[in-house]
Amino acid sequence: ATGPAGTTGPTGATGPAGTTGPTGATGPTGTTGPAGATGPTGETGPTGTTGPAGATGPTGATGPTGATPTITGGPTSTGDPGTPASVNVVSTGDGIRLDFTIPQGIPGTAPENIFASFAIYMATFSNGAPIPLGTVVSDPTGNITLTSPTKITLAPGYYFVSYHVSATLRTAGYMQITPSYNGSAFLPLGIYFRTGTDGTTATGSNALIINAPVQTDFFLNYNSDTANRDGAATVVIIKLIRS
Repeated sequence: ATGPAGTTGPTGATGPAGTTGPTGATGPTGTTGPAGATGPTGETGPTGTTGPAGATGPTGATGPTGATPTITGGPTSTGDPGTPASVNVVSTGDGIRLDFTIPQGIPGTAPENIFASFAIYMATFSNGAPIPLGTVVSDPTGNITLTSPTKITLAPGYYFVSYHVSATLRTAGYMQITPSYNGSAFLPLGIYFRTGTDGTTATGSNALIINAPVQTDFFLNYNSDTANRDGAATVVIIKLIRS
């Protein structure tokens, strides 16, 4: 029979380590430890692309209508020729005032005057015939032209005509001068002079304005019941400019 076990002897020296055995299966995850301290902030990354615009919000309520401003006209000044016109708006507290500046017009060029004169002296006038004339001052524009010894041709327009006629009547009698134009004689615009003695000079002057709608011939017709000598006549014609 096995006898009783003896007392355990002292532990012997540790033997050499054996070779490492195969890794065992991973054990279960332990509990999470406390969070560590926050690290330093990193650099800012690049800006991303802009997203699409959002929908338009609803229109707000209309505000109350403001007071109607008072508009008044201010002074009008004259500007220099060639400068643009301008309007200066000045606030008046309850509205505005408009101050105007209007430039002065550029001076125009006055048209040349158109005139001519005709005369005769020491002549003998024939009863019932036009008085002959000669050109003293000619009209280079051709509006007033002596087209025959007794007729002055006028272009269409308005004319101021002044004339003077005198003649010595050999015996007592009368002198009648009648202007004609537009195809008619105008007795009321003429001259009448009667003498009471032989060898008296009959004389007279008149002035008139002629409206010639078309070209016309102007002449002075002489009438008398007696012979004459030393006849003289002067006619001055000015074309009138009507704007």
